Amino acid sequence: MVATLYPRKANWVSLSKLTYGFTPEDVTQIDKSGFKSWLDKQLTPSLPEGSDTLAKLSGFFTLTATIDEVSKFSTFDKNNDLAGDELAAITLIRRLFSDRQLFELLVEHFNDYIHVPLHTAWQSRVAFDRDVIRANTLGNFPDMLIASSVHPSMLDYLNGNENTKEAPNENYGRELQELHTVTSKAGYKQSDVVDAARAFSGISWDYDKNVLAVDPDQHWTGRLSVFGWTHPNTSADPSEIQKMTQSLVHYLAMRPETAKAFSTRLARRFIADDPSPALIARMSAKYLTSGGNVPAVMRSMISSREFLGNAGKKVKRPMEHFASVVRSLDLKFATPIQSGDVSKPDDYFHDSVMQNIDYYLVAQGHEPMAWPFPNGYPDIATPWTTLNGQIRRWNMGAALSHGWNDQDFLKPDFATLLKGVAVKPDLIVDALSLRLLGTKLSDADRSDIVRLVSDSYDSTASLSQQIQYGQVASTLILAMPLWNFR
Repeated sequence: MVATLYPRKANWVSLSKLTYGFTPEDVTQIDKSGFKSWLDKQLTPSLPEGSDTLAKLSGFFTLTATIDEVSKFSTFDKNNDLAGDELAAITLIRRLFSDRQLFELLVEHFNDYIHVPLHTAWQSRVAFDRDVIRANTLGNFPDMLIASSVHPSMLDYLNGNENTKEAPNENYGRELQELHTVTSKAGYKQSDVVDAARAFSGISWDYDKNVLAVDPDQHWTGRLSVFGWTHPNTSADPSEIQKMTQSLVHYLAMRPETAKAFSTRLARRFIADDPSPALIARMSAKYLTSGGNVPAVMRSMISSREFLGNAGKKVKRPMEHFASVVRSLDLKFATPIQSGDVSKPDDYFHDSVMQNIDYYLVAQGHEPMAWPFPNGYPDIATPWTTLNGQIRRWNMGAALSHGWNDQDFLKPDFATLLKGVAVKPDLIVDALSLRLLGTKLSDADRSDIVRLVSDSYDSTASLSQQIQYGQVASTLILAMPLWNFR
């Protein structure tokens, strides 16, 4: 697919790239206060979640539950997948409705970067999202890596609990270098993987007490060398062993190779599948001078000419596509959010709108955090541009525009969306193209859509002419190739 980008305001392009989809409130806010003020707010770590979002989330048990509390929750113990299902529901609500849109996009990015699949380590996966990813998303990347290295979810997923001095398990030591830091392009050796595994040997999670356990008797001792980092590794003191592993992770996190890999992934996420070497060099320099500070690197990227210059170059993944439709049409849930019912463990999310929404993304292969491999969901166009996927997108856009799935979302309020717009096909098409795309259509596209909208009116239908025009116009605009791109 190739996007044809019509002229758009810089603020609209920025919102398209830095949110899951812009709402009228987003546009009003950024036009009123300016992009810098909006960005400063989005990159403020202490910014609280909005009251509306918190109200939707308040009923979910896992929102604030500790690992110990999740482990002892009998319903989850009977069906381990339910803990992950609840995390998916919480995540979807935030992506669809949170006013901390850039934060949520970055949380998704880092859940792909330091990936633990959704239904792995069910007792602790919610805590991994909260205490590792969310806690450090607007902080320093080395801190996130250190927190992830001994978290029970990571220990479980990459077999850290089985890593002993007699049989060092190499899984985490390899992924730490291949995926989380320097990458295979840096040329690390098998001996680096082995010594990284030895560094973490004897560190496991005690699920009886739900605490980190360091067993000196199972920790390999002796000199370690990992990609230029060395350590005598002679202490049997658990606290010294932990300090040693933190030293290793921090060293790898602050390597120039990691700065380049980090910057490439971030630019690939927000700018283009193949970002320019010059941009990566500038971002890498900022990464190293800032200590791996995420907001600092983000600002470096956003202030670049490539950021606005590459508008329309990134294909929306299914989550972004779905969310952008929901947000642009200002859709509301049809029923109040229901958290899980402990009396129905076999149908924990019965009658919940979140189950249907999650199923849609499962069908698209993009359920939150559910990628089965340690490299996270792909962030290039090819895997997301299949014919089957496109047909699903078209069908979903039509269903949401017409309100056919009113068990999930209320029908779009076209009376409000088109307030003050005369009931004429051409004016309604113009209004909705600005609302949805942030730009006017080309003469050819506008002419085709206006003609189809004009032919759509059914005088015998109970819906008003304005609503009928709005439904058809939004369906057609959402089916344009341009809608597939950020």
